[in-house]
Parts: sequence; C-alpha cells; structure tokens
Amino acid sequence: MNHGHDTHESAIRMAQLGLYVDYHRHDLYTGPAFGVFAALVLLTWHPWWVVLPWFLATVAAAFFADHRYRGLPADGDGTLERYWSRRIALAHAPHMLIWASLVLWAWVPGDPLNHLFIILISAGGVAATAAMSSPHRFVFGVDMLLIVPALARPLVEGGTLYYGIAGLAAIFCVLMFGVGRQVHVNVNAMLRLRRDKDELIAELEHLATTDPLTGVLNRRRFWELAQEEFSRARRYQRALSLLVLDIDHFKNINDTHGHPVGDQVIRTVAEFCIDTARSTDVVARLGGEEFAILLPETPLANAETVAERLRQMIGSSPIGVGDLLIPLTASIGVAELDAEDADFDALVLRTDRALYEAKGAGRDRVATG
Repeated sequence: MNHGHDTHESAIRMAQLGLYVDYHRHDLYTGPAFGVFAALVLLTWHPWWVVLPWFLATVAAAFFADHRYRGLPADGDGTLERYWSRRIALAHAPHMLIWASLVLWAWVPGDPLNHLFIILISAGGVAATAAMSSPHRFVFGVDMLLIVPALARPLVEGGTLYYGIAGLAAIFCVLMFGVGRQVHVNVNAMLRLRRDKDELIAELEHLATTDPLTGVLNRRRFWELAQEEFSRARRYQRALSLLVLDIDHFKNINDTHGHPVGDQVIRTVAEFCIDTARSTDVVARLGGEEFAILLPETPLANAETVAERLRQMIGSSPIGVGDLLIPLTASIGVAELDAEDADFDALVLRTDRALYEAKGAGRDRVATG
C-alpha cells in the first residue's frame, strides 16, 4: 500500500469539499432571495398559505446547510473525507429537494406559463449544480440526482410539445453532466498543482533550514531562531543559555577511518543532542563537527547539567566499525545570557571561549563562560 499516495489523494478530496462549501456559502443569502422571487411568482397560481410554507422551508434549508458546513477541516485522512462528504451531501439535500418539489405541488396542469416557469427554475438548478457542486464528485452526483428528475415532469403532460421539451431537457442534463465533469477535472488538476507547489515550497524551506546530513537545523536557521530567543529573553528578563559542542579529534577519525565513518559519528552525536534537548530547545549543526543547543528559560547551572549529561552520553557510546570500537569524546562550552551581552554574538563569543577552555584543558569536559 502507498500510504503517502492515499494521504495525498484524501487531502485533495478534502480540498474539493472545501471548494464545494465555499461555492455554496452564498446559498445562505441567495437562496432566500431567489425564494422570495419564486414565491411572488407562484402566488399567481397558488394562495399564500400554500406558498409561504415552501418559502420558509427554503430559508430553513439554507441555514441548516450553512450550519452543517461549519468545522470542515483543511486537511484529513480518507475516513475524515468520507465523513464530511456524507455530512455535506445530507446538509445540502433538503435545499435541493425543496426546489425540486416545485414540480410536484406547484405544477398546474394545462397552464403552459406555469410549466415554463417551473422548467426554467429546474434547468437553472441543474446548471447551478454543474457549476458549483462539481469540485467534489460524490456530492455533485447527489445534487444532480436530486434536481435532474424535475426536468422530466413534461412527460406527464404528453403531446409533441411536451415530449420535445422533455427531450431538450434530457440533452441539457447530459450537457450539464459533461460541464460538471470537466469542471471537476479542471478543479482537481488545479488543486493538485497547488498542493504540489505547497509541498515543493515546504521541501525547499526544509532544505534551506536543515542540515542534510543530520536532520537538525543548519547554522543560518539557528541564527534566525537564536536572535528571536535573545530578543524574547531580553524583553521579559528570562534566562537563556547556549551550549556549543565540538567532537574531539574528529579530523583523526576522518583521516583514519574515512569520511563515511566520520559522517556516522556526526549523525550519532546529532542524535544524542536531540535526545538530550527539550522540545523547546533549538538544536543545530553549526558546521563540520560543531553543534549548538540553545536553551531558553535555562540558567547556567541547569545548562551545565545538560552539557555534562550530553558529554557522558557521547563518551559512553563508541562507534562500531567492523571489529573496531572507535571511542568518542566531546568538549562543550556553556554560557548564560547576562546584562552585559549587547547582542547574541556576545553570548556566542563567551560560549566559544568556554569551548576553547575545555579543549585547552585536555578535552572531554565541560567549561562555562
């Protein structure tokens, strides 16, 4: 099974439902407005106490459908799409049935003007359905199924004229089915292109902000987020600490065991950084064998504890290469934002000094600045 493909298709169908709802939002206003016009004309043939309940039903159906449309999510899986397609079809069905019902109660036998009026309304309903309901195939089919039979009413009258009208109505319905299908195809293609574009943009953003080897943030994105955290910590007088890690003797590992092993080491250390960090922390690879973890709401003592735990984790996890175990160690510098730091670069400078101090003192240790 291609779960990714199924998810993509479900998302497209949810987007189709969203368009269907958008196209029918105006029913809340135009439905009653058309109902007023139709009711005034229907008073030509029927008393007000017959027409008024029909008009009130059109208004109620419009409000009912609008209420049932609410809460439609922008995305969802196949189960959610099936639920909402049924919900929307049932919400709009009363609206369609009430207008289609004109051929049952408002049709006056032997009155061509009455027949013309009702046929025009039914034909308009079919045309509107083809234009507005076509984005989603299932609800389009339901809407058509409810309104199309109204155009068959002339068959009951009999005679050449009415048979001709019924034939023209059948041709019209076939044409509208074709129009609806083509609109559906075009809308579907448009939605696919739009989703592909969104996915491409998301992928490009991911590539632009993520280190391809480790999956953590790259230096540029880290700097952007760090500037935001620095500003927030300054504004609200909150603690902010920075941890910078350097893998000890990494060049020797590369030179001795090759770059594939070096890449494995970098990926392993990145995983340790992710495992150590909280969801609110910012983990990044600054370049080469150097990593950084920004720790919001964290004073120096707590940051030092995090750094020591990370150092021990790395030191106790040698990399296996064939029959060899390659020991790993890391030097870590830690510093906390203080009042004298004019900008984030000042915090970075103090953290780097602490890192150099850890390396100068023999490596495999944590130093604070």
